[in-house]
Amino acid sequence: MKKIWLPLFLAFGLFAALPLSLDSAAAATEDKLPENLENFMDIAPEHQFTLRQGSNRIEVKLLQWTLNDYGLKTEVDGIFGPKTDRNVRQYQQDKGLVVDGIVGMYT
Repeated sequence: MKKIWLPLFLAFGLFAALPLSLDSAAAATEDKLPENLENFMDIAPEHQFTLRQGSNRIEVKLLQWTLNDYGLKTEVDGIFGPKTDRNVRQYQQDKGLVVDGIVGMYT
C-alpha cells in the first residue's frame, strides 16, 4: 500500500508545478525578440524602410516590439496605427529627437 503513495505524490507534484513552469516560460519568451524579427536587427539604419502612420510591414512589428521593450506598451500587430504613432512620438521626445512620428534613420 505504501508503494502507491510515492507515484501519486510525484504525479501531483508534476501537475501542481506545471502552471508555474508554463508562466515562467511565457514570461521569458515575451522579453526575447521573436525569431522572425531577428534578421532585421542586422540591417543598417540607412538601408531600412522609413515607417510612418499607415505603414503595414513586418518592420513595423520590430518597431512595436522595440517600443514595448523600451516600456511603451504597444500591440505588436504590424500596423502603424495611432497608438504606435503616439508611442513613437513619446520615444522621440524622450530621446531629444525631432518629434514627427516618422521612424527613419535617426529614430
